[in-house]
Amino acid sequence: MKYKKAFFIIFFIAIQLATPLWAQESEWRKCHNYLPFYYVNDGVTQEYEMVPRTAQELGLKGNIRALEYDYKKGYSLKSQENEYLYANAITFERNGYIRSKLRLRKKPKQRPQTIKKVNYGYGNEAIVNGKILYIENSVLDESTTNSFKEEDPRITFDYDYITEDGKITFDTTSLMQVMIYIGDNFKIQRVYNNKGKLFKERRYSKVSNKIKSNGLATAVKNTPFYLSRITSFSYDDEMRLVKTFMTKKRPDGSSEGFNEVTYSYKEIGDKLQVTKEYEENNRVYEELKIFNSAKLLTEVTEKVSYPSGRTTSQTYQYQYEYDAQGNWTERRAYQLVPNQANKLIQTTNREIIYRD
Repeated sequence: MKYKKAFFIIFFIAIQLATPLWAQESEWRKCHNYLPFYYVNDGVTQEYEMVPRTAQELGLKGNIRALEYDYKKGYSLKSQENEYLYANAITFERNGYIRSKLRLRKKPKQRPQTIKKVNYGYGNEAIVNGKILYIENSVLDESTTNSFKEEDPRITFDYDYITEDGKITFDTTSLMQVMIYIGDNFKIQRVYNNKGKLFKERRYSKVSNKIKSNGLATAVKNTPFYLSRITSFSYDDEMRLVKTFMTKKRPDGSSEGFNEVTYSYKEIGDKLQVTKEYEENNRVYEELKIFNSAKLLTEVTEKVSYPSGRTTSQTYQYQYEYDAQGNWTERRAYQLVPNQANKLIQTTNREIIYRD
Protein backbone atom coordinates (compact mmCIF):
# COMPACT_ATOMS: atom_id res chain seq x y z
CA MET A 1 0.00 0.00 0.00
CA LYS A 2 1.43 3.36 -1.04
CA TYR A 3 0.32 5.75 1.68
CA LYS A 4 2.83 8.11 3.16
CA LYS A 5 4.04 7.17 6.66
CA ALA A 6 5.44 10.66 7.11
CA PHE A 7 1.89 11.96 7.19
CA PHE A 8 0.82 9.89 10.17
CA ILE A 9 2.03 11.94 13.12
CA ILE A 10 1.75 15.31 11.37
CA PHE A 11 -1.86 14.82 10.37
CA PHE A 12 -3.15 12.86 13.37
CA ILE A 13 -4.80 15.75 15.23
CA ALA A 14 -6.18 17.34 12.07
CA ILE A 15 -7.66 14.06 10.91
CA GLN A 16 -9.36 13.46 14.24
CA LEU A 17 -11.01 16.89 14.11
CA ALA A 18 -12.08 16.72 10.47
CA THR A 19 -15.03 14.82 9.09
CA PRO A 20 -13.81 11.76 7.14
CA LEU A 21 -13.77 13.08 3.62
CA TRP A 22 -15.50 10.28 1.76
CA ALA A 23 -17.10 8.12 4.42
CA GLN A 24 -19.63 10.40 6.10
CA GLU A 25 -21.86 11.90 3.45
CA SER A 26 -24.81 14.11 4.27
CA GLU A 27 -28.11 12.32 4.79
CA TRP A 28 -29.63 14.11 1.81
CA ARG A 29 -27.04 12.70 -0.57
CA LYS A 30 -27.74 9.21 0.73
CA CYS A 31 -31.40 9.70 -0.08
CA HIS A 32 -30.91 9.34 -3.79
CA ASN A 33 -28.47 6.45 -3.39
CA TYR A 34 -25.37 8.37 -4.41
CA LEU A 35 -22.41 6.62 -2.81
CA PRO A 36 -18.78 7.63 -3.25
CA PHE A 37 -17.20 4.45 -4.55
CA TYR A 38 -17.81 2.05 -7.40
CA TYR A 39 -15.89 -0.88 -8.77
CA VAL A 40 -15.98 -2.73 -12.05
CA ASN A 41 -15.67 -6.41 -12.79
CA ASP A 42 -12.73 -7.53 -14.93
CA GLY A 43 -12.34 -4.18 -16.67
CA VAL A 44 -15.86 -4.26 -18.11
CA THR A 45 -17.74 -0.97 -17.90
CA GLN A 46 -20.64 -2.38 -15.88
CA GLU A 47 -20.60 -0.81 -12.42
CA TYR A 48 -21.43 -2.30 -9.05
CA GLU A 49 -22.17 -0.01 -6.15
CA MET A 50 -20.32 -0.72 -2.93
CA VAL A 51 -21.90 -0.50 0.50
CA PRO A 52 -20.59 2.08 3.02
CA ARG A 53 -18.11 1.17 5.76
CA THR A 54 -20.32 0.91 8.83
CA ALA A 55 -23.70 -0.35 10.02
CA GLN A 56 -24.68 3.23 10.81
CA GLU A 57 -23.91 4.33 7.25
CA LEU A 58 -26.22 1.54 6.11
CA GLY A 59 -28.98 3.16 8.14
CA LEU A 60 -28.90 0.47 10.84
CA LYS A 61 -29.43 1.12 14.55
CA GLY A 62 -27.92 -0.72 17.50
CA ASN A 63 -24.86 -2.91 18.00
CA ILE A 64 -25.21 -5.37 15.13
CA ARG A 65 -23.26 -8.57 14.62
CA ALA A 66 -24.74 -9.60 11.26
CA LEU A 67 -27.48 -8.89 8.75
CA GLU A 68 -28.95 -11.68 6.64
CA TYR A 69 -31.51 -11.40 3.86
CA ASP A 70 -34.07 -14.10 3.18
CA TYR A 71 -33.23 -17.05 0.95
CA LYS A 72 -34.59 -17.07 -2.59
CA LYS A 73 -34.40 -19.41 -5.54
CA GLY A 74 -31.40 -19.13 -7.82
CA TYR A 75 -31.26 -19.24 -11.59
CA SER A 76 -31.86 -22.51 -13.39
CA LEU A 77 -29.07 -23.54 -15.74
CA LYS A 78 -29.45 -25.51 -18.99
CA SER A 79 -33.11 -26.24 -18.25
CA GLN A 80 -32.11 -27.92 -14.99
CA GLU A 81 -33.81 -26.91 -11.78
CA ASN A 82 -31.47 -25.17 -9.34
CA GLU A 83 -31.67 -27.14 -6.11
CA TYR A 84 -30.18 -24.37 -3.95
CA LEU A 85 -31.64 -21.31 -2.25
CA TYR A 86 -29.42 -18.19 -2.07
CA ALA A 87 -29.09 -15.23 0.31
CA ASN A 88 -26.81 -12.25 0.92
CA ALA A 89 -25.40 -11.36 4.33
CA ILE A 90 -23.16 -8.73 5.92
CA THR A 91 -21.06 -9.20 9.06
CA PHE A 92 -19.78 -6.38 11.28
CA GLU A 93 -16.88 -5.83 13.66
CA ARG A 94 -17.55 -4.79 17.26
CA ASN A 95 -16.86 -1.15 16.34
CA GLY A 96 -19.63 -1.27 13.72
CA TYR A 97 -17.36 -1.52 10.68
CA ILE A 98 -18.27 -3.94 7.93
CA ARG A 99 -16.13 -7.05 8.14
CA SER A 100 -17.37 -8.87 5.07
CA LYS A 101 -20.20 -9.37 2.61
CA LEU A 102 -21.23 -12.96 2.04
CA ARG A 103 -23.13 -14.95 -0.56
CA LEU A 104 -24.81 -17.97 1.04
CA ARG A 105 -26.54 -21.01 -0.37
CA LYS A 106 -28.38 -23.96 1.08
CA LYS A 107 -30.67 -26.80 0.18
CA PRO A 108 -34.11 -26.89 1.85
CA LYS A 109 -33.88 -27.97 5.51
CA GLN A 110 -30.07 -27.94 5.45
CA ARG A 111 -27.45 -25.65 6.99
CA PRO A 112 -26.27 -22.72 4.85
CA GLN A 113 -22.86 -22.65 3.16
CA THR A 114 -20.79 -19.59 2.28
CA ILE A 115 -19.85 -19.60 -1.40
CA LYS A 116 -18.43 -16.09 -1.79
CA LYS A 117 -16.73 -13.58 0.52
CA VAL A 118 -15.94 -9.91 0.03
CA ASN A 119 -13.57 -8.89 2.85
CA TYR A 120 -12.81 -5.30 3.88
CA GLY A 121 -9.42 -4.14 5.18
CA TYR A 122 -9.03 -0.85 7.04
CA GLY A 123 -6.17 1.42 8.01
CA ASN A 124 -5.38 2.07 11.67
CA GLU A 125 -2.85 4.89 11.53
CA ALA A 126 -3.53 8.62 11.29
CA ILE A 127 -4.22 9.57 7.65
CA VAL A 128 -5.76 6.17 6.85
CA ASN A 129 -7.41 5.58 10.23
CA GLY A 130 -10.73 3.87 9.56
CA LYS A 131 -10.45 4.26 5.79
CA ILE A 132 -10.78 1.30 3.47
CA LEU A 133 -7.38 0.14 2.24
CA TYR A 134 -8.45 -2.89 0.27
CA ILE A 135 -11.39 -5.05 -0.71
CA GLU A 136 -10.71 -8.62 -1.75
CA ASN A 137 -12.99 -11.26 -3.21
CA SER A 138 -12.81 -15.00 -2.68
CA VAL A 139 -15.03 -17.85 -3.86
CA LEU A 140 -15.57 -21.40 -2.67
CA ASP A 141 -13.32 -23.89 -4.41
CA GLU A 142 -15.82 -26.59 -5.36
CA SER A 143 -13.01 -29.12 -5.73
CA THR A 144 -12.17 -28.93 -2.01
CA THR A 145 -14.08 -28.80 1.25
CA ASN A 146 -14.67 -25.33 2.74
CA SER A 147 -11.62 -23.91 0.99
CA PHE A 148 -11.69 -20.48 -0.67
CA LYS A 149 -9.62 -19.12 -3.53
CA GLU A 150 -9.00 -15.46 -4.29
CA GLU A 151 -10.97 -14.01 -7.17
CA ASP A 152 -10.26 -10.88 -9.19
CA PRO A 153 -10.50 -8.00 -9.04
CA ARG A 154 -8.74 -6.96 -5.83
CA ILE A 155 -9.49 -3.33 -5.04
CA THR A 156 -6.94 -1.12 -3.26
CA PHE A 157 -7.11 2.49 -2.09
CA ASP A 158 -4.42 5.17 -1.68
CA TYR A 159 -5.01 8.51 0.09
CA ASP A 160 -3.12 11.81 -0.28
CA TYR A 161 -3.57 15.55 0.13
CA ILE A 162 -2.90 17.36 -3.13
CA THR A 163 -2.71 20.90 -4.52
CA GLU A 164 -4.97 22.12 -7.31
CA ASP A 165 -2.33 21.19 -9.88
CA GLY A 166 -2.17 17.61 -8.51
CA LYS A 167 1.02 17.76 -6.44
CA ILE A 168 1.15 15.94 -3.08
CA THR A 169 1.23 18.32 -0.11
CA PHE A 170 1.34 18.28 3.70
CA ASP A 171 -1.38 20.97 3.87
CA THR A 172 -4.48 19.34 5.43
CA THR A 173 -6.70 22.17 4.16
CA SER A 174 -5.93 21.13 0.59
CA LEU A 175 -7.80 18.67 -1.58
CA MET A 176 -8.04 14.99 -0.69
CA GLN A 177 -7.17 12.55 -3.46
CA VAL A 178 -8.30 8.93 -3.35
CA MET A 179 -6.83 6.57 -5.94
CA ILE A 180 -8.76 3.34 -6.40
CA TYR A 181 -7.08 0.47 -8.25
CA ILE A 182 -9.39 -2.29 -9.53
CA GLY A 183 -7.16 -5.16 -10.52
CA ASP A 184 -4.66 -4.31 -13.23
CA ASN A 185 -6.96 -2.86 -15.86
CA PHE A 186 -8.91 -0.04 -14.25
CA LYS A 187 -8.27 2.84 -11.85
CA ILE A 188 -10.26 5.78 -10.54
CA GLN A 189 -9.07 9.12 -9.18
CA ARG A 190 -11.53 10.93 -6.90
CA VAL A 191 -10.82 14.41 -5.61
CA TYR A 192 -12.65 15.91 -2.61
CA ASN A 193 -12.66 19.47 -1.31
CA ASN A 194 -11.88 20.31 2.32
CA LYS A 195 -15.59 20.03 3.18
CA GLY A 196 -15.58 16.39 2.18
CA LYS A 197 -17.51 16.77 -1.08
CA LEU A 198 -16.52 14.86 -4.17
CA PHE A 199 -16.17 17.37 -7.01
CA LYS A 200 -14.05 15.63 -9.63
CA GLU A 201 -13.59 12.06 -10.80
CA ARG A 202 -11.32 10.65 -13.49
CA ARG A 203 -11.46 7.08 -14.71
CA TYR A 204 -8.60 5.38 -16.49
CA SER A 205 -9.00 2.28 -18.63
CA LYS A 206 -6.85 0.16 -20.90
CA VAL A 207 -7.39 -0.54 -24.58
CA SER A 208 -9.19 -3.84 -24.98
CA ASN A 209 -8.32 -6.25 -27.76
CA LYS A 210 -9.14 -9.67 -26.33
CA ILE A 211 -12.70 -10.93 -26.70
CA LYS A 212 -14.07 -13.23 -24.01
CA SER A 213 -16.53 -16.06 -24.63
CA ASN A 214 -19.44 -13.81 -23.61
CA GLY A 215 -18.51 -11.29 -26.30
CA LEU A 216 -17.09 -8.67 -23.91
CA ALA A 217 -13.64 -7.20 -24.42
CA THR A 218 -11.02 -7.67 -21.71
CA ALA A 219 -8.24 -5.13 -21.19
CA VAL A 220 -4.68 -6.36 -21.64
CA LYS A 221 -2.47 -5.88 -18.57
CA ASN A 222 0.62 -4.56 -20.33
CA THR A 223 -1.13 -1.80 -22.30
CA PRO A 224 -1.00 1.80 -21.01
CA PHE A 225 -3.89 3.52 -19.23
CA TYR A 226 -5.85 6.23 -21.00
CA LEU A 227 -8.29 8.77 -19.52
CA SER A 228 -11.68 7.29 -20.40
CA ARG A 229 -14.12 9.38 -18.37
CA ILE A 230 -14.22 12.70 -16.50
CA THR A 231 -17.09 13.59 -14.17
CA SER A 232 -17.68 16.83 -12.27
CA PHE A 233 -20.11 17.30 -9.37
CA SER A 234 -22.04 20.46 -8.39
CA TYR A 235 -23.84 21.22 -5.12
CA ASP A 236 -26.43 23.70 -3.84
CA ASP A 237 -26.05 26.00 -0.81
CA GLU A 238 -27.02 23.11 1.48
CA MET A 239 -24.24 21.00 -0.07
CA ARG A 240 -26.72 18.67 -1.75
CA LEU A 241 -25.73 17.20 -5.09
CA VAL A 242 -27.59 19.03 -7.89
CA LYS A 243 -25.69 18.06 -11.06
CA THR A 244 -23.17 15.64 -12.48
CA PHE A 245 -21.55 16.20 -15.86
CA MET A 246 -19.69 13.28 -17.42
CA THR A 247 -17.52 13.30 -20.55
CA LYS A 248 -16.38 10.07 -22.19
CA LYS A 249 -13.00 9.87 -23.92
CA ARG A 250 -11.60 7.57 -26.59
CA PRO A 251 -8.06 6.14 -26.36
CA ASP A 252 -6.83 8.84 -28.79
CA GLY A 253 -8.17 11.57 -26.46
CA SER A 254 -11.11 12.61 -28.60
CA SER A 255 -14.57 13.03 -27.08
CA GLU A 256 -17.03 10.14 -27.21
CA GLY A 257 -20.03 12.08 -25.89
CA PHE A 258 -21.28 13.47 -22.62
CA ASN A 259 -24.08 12.97 -20.11
CA GLU A 260 -25.65 15.42 -17.67
CA VAL A 261 -27.77 14.38 -14.69
CA THR A 262 -29.63 16.88 -12.50
CA TYR A 263 -31.12 16.45 -9.03
CA SER A 264 -33.73 18.58 -7.28
CA TYR A 265 -35.20 18.40 -3.77
CA LYS A 266 -38.56 19.21 -2.22
CA GLU A 267 -39.55 18.74 1.39
CA ILE A 268 -43.14 17.56 1.85
CA GLY A 269 -43.92 17.60 5.57
CA ASP A 270 -41.46 15.17 7.15
CA LYS A 271 -40.73 13.55 3.77
CA LEU A 272 -38.16 14.36 1.14
CA GLN A 273 -38.82 14.19 -2.60
CA VAL A 274 -35.75 13.76 -4.79
CA THR A 275 -36.07 14.12 -8.57
CA LYS A 276 -33.38 12.87 -10.95
CA GLU A 277 -33.48 13.83 -14.65
CA TYR A 278 -31.29 13.00 -17.63
CA GLU A 279 -31.49 12.54 -21.41
CA GLU A 280 -30.38 9.47 -23.32
CA ASN A 281 -31.05 8.21 -26.85
CA ASN A 282 -33.34 11.20 -27.53
CA ARG A 283 -35.48 10.27 -24.54
CA VAL A 284 -35.90 12.22 -21.29
CA TYR A 285 -35.87 10.12 -18.14
CA GLU A 286 -37.24 11.33 -14.81
CA GLU A 287 -37.01 9.39 -11.58
CA LEU A 288 -38.93 10.74 -8.59
CA LYS A 289 -38.23 9.21 -5.18
CA ILE A 290 -39.94 9.93 -1.86
CA PHE A 291 -38.26 9.15 1.47
CA ASN A 292 -39.85 9.12 4.92
CA SER A 293 -38.46 10.72 8.09
CA ALA A 294 -36.32 7.61 8.67
CA LYS A 295 -34.75 8.15 5.21
CA LEU A 296 -36.36 4.97 3.86
CA LEU A 297 -37.62 4.88 0.30
CA THR A 298 -41.44 4.82 0.25
CA GLU A 299 -42.29 5.60 -3.38
CA VAL A 300 -40.64 5.69 -6.80
CA THR A 301 -42.12 7.05 -10.03
CA GLU A 302 -40.27 6.44 -13.29
CA LYS A 303 -41.21 8.54 -16.33
CA VAL A 304 -39.93 8.40 -19.91
CA SER A 305 -40.68 11.12 -22.50
CA TYR A 306 -40.23 10.22 -26.18
CA PRO A 307 -39.54 12.55 -29.17
CA SER A 308 -43.05 11.86 -30.46
CA GLY A 309 -44.49 13.46 -27.34
CA ARG A 310 -45.60 10.16 -25.84
CA THR A 311 -44.91 9.69 -22.12
CA THR A 312 -44.89 6.51 -20.05
CA SER A 313 -44.98 6.36 -16.27
CA GLN A 314 -44.82 3.67 -13.60
CA THR A 315 -45.04 4.07 -9.82
CA TYR A 316 -43.92 1.69 -7.07
CA GLN A 317 -44.59 1.96 -3.34
CA TYR A 318 -42.78 0.37 -0.40
CA GLN A 319 -44.07 -0.57 3.04
CA TYR A 320 -41.97 -1.66 6.03
CA GLU A 321 -42.18 -3.67 9.24
CA TYR A 322 -39.74 -2.78 12.03
CA ASP A 323 -38.14 -4.51 15.02
CA ALA A 324 -37.77 -3.09 18.53
CA GLN A 325 -34.52 -1.29 17.57
CA GLY A 326 -36.22 0.56 14.71
CA ASN A 327 -34.58 -1.43 11.89
CA TRP A 328 -36.80 -2.74 9.14
CA THR A 329 -37.20 -6.51 8.97
CA GLU A 330 -39.71 -6.76 6.11
CA ARG A 331 -40.17 -4.61 3.01
CA ARG A 332 -43.06 -5.03 0.60
CA ALA A 333 -42.90 -3.53 -2.90
CA TYR A 334 -46.12 -2.74 -4.76
CA GLN A 335 -46.72 -1.76 -8.35
CA LEU A 336 -49.46 0.84 -8.78
CA VAL A 337 -51.90 -0.20 -11.49
CA PRO A 338 -54.54 2.36 -12.65
CA ASN A 339 -58.08 1.53 -11.52
CA GLN A 340 -56.87 -1.62 -9.74
CA ALA A 341 -55.60 -2.60 -6.33
CA ASN A 342 -51.87 -2.21 -5.82
CA LYS A 343 -50.01 -5.30 -7.05
CA LEU A 344 -47.55 -6.90 -4.61
CA ILE A 345 -44.45 -7.67 -6.68
CA GLN A 346 -41.77 -8.44 -4.08
CA THR A 347 -41.38 -9.11 -0.37
CA THR A 348 -37.92 -8.86 1.20
CA ASN A 349 -37.20 -10.11 4.73
CA ARG A 350 -34.01 -9.75 6.67
CA GLU A 351 -32.79 -11.07 10.00
CA ILE A 352 -30.71 -8.74 12.16
CA ILE A 353 -28.49 -10.36 14.76
CA TYR A 354 -27.51 -8.04 17.60
CA ARG A 355 -24.59 -8.32 20.00
CA ASP A 356 -25.47 -8.89 23.65
